[in-house]
Amino acid sequence: MRRRRPARPPARPWTPEEDEKLREVNDIGLRVEYWQLALPERLESEMLNRRYELGLKPPRFL
Repeated sequence: MRRRRPARPPARPWTPEEDEKLREVNDIGLRVEYWQLALPERLESEMLNRRYELGLKPPRFL
């Protein structure tokens, strides 16, 4: 029987500063690859999920 990969620990709560930085990089129109530079301690999936939770949409000019 195959062993399962250990579950990833739950993400720590988002701070208001992180939310603001995520809004900023989203408003600028940076691609997801560059978000990692703004929030290096967060996973890409965490940032995408948080953007969805905050109701942020990609900029219209893209």
